[in-house]
Amino acid sequence: MTAAQTHMSVKAIAERWNCDLTAVYRQVKARKLPALRVGNIIRIPIAAIEEFEAANTTVPDSSRPVRRRTSNQKAAS
Repeated sequence: MTAAQTHMSVKAIAERWNCDLTAVYRQVKARKLPALRVGNIIRIPIAAIEEFEAANTTVPDSSRPVRRRTSNQKAAS
């Protein structure tokens, strides 16, 4: 098994999450995502990415009705 199969680059994670590279780097710096560092190269284990996603994915509360603003309601300032 190669590192390419077990780890992802910061760029690949940013593309997967549709976010900026700095958002991923912040998670690594905050130690919320473990990272393998070899020189300037940072790789994150896929298992850690999946755990992070599971822990940080929210599910809408289906017991609460969703209120939608109608066109005649004014936006709150």
